[in-house]
Amino acid sequence: SLWCLMTGGEPLLRKDFFDIYMYLKKKGVLVSVFTNATILSEEHTQLFKKYPPRNIEITVYGRSKKTYEKVTRIPGSFNAFMRGYELLKNNGIKVGLKAVALKSNYHELDDIFDFCRKNTDTDFRFDPFLNLRFDGNPKRNDEIKSERLTPDQILELEREDIIRNKALQ
Repeated sequence: SLWCLMTGGEPLLRKDFFDIYMYLKKKGVLVSVFTNATILSEEHTQLFKKYPPRNIEITVYGRSKKTYEKVTRIPGSFNAFMRGYELLKNNGIKVGLKAVALKSNYHELDDIFDFCRKNTDTDFRFDPFLNLRFDGNPKRNDEIKSERLTPDQILELEREDIIRNKALQ
């Protein structure tokens, strides 16, 4: 089987998301969707219910509104994320949760990891690595670099995560 990952940015922003998703499904492609769930609608939910994706993964940026919105820089995004997540879960759609470890959410990582592990239907994972923008935008790339954890912070996270260590071994 052929597998396709719909990711972004945010793939649900595309006006033609439904068309692309259905084209892939009709061709027999296994489709995965990576989203932040903030703009997830009832229409998306019904699509995923009727034509289930291989998997959906939602990124969790923080467990408090303050931290989440510091990372996204979008007022109301924490509540939108929770609404989208609960919409999927309440409709019986299998959801994976993951986290990005940043300087802005470092103080909440234990809470983020606990939330993800308790509420995910798949193996939880986190990513401490931030890639620079493809367009090379120097201002945005400087902002990305400023959010990167130090190598020592990444090692500390890896060492403290007993579940992840066992999986790696």
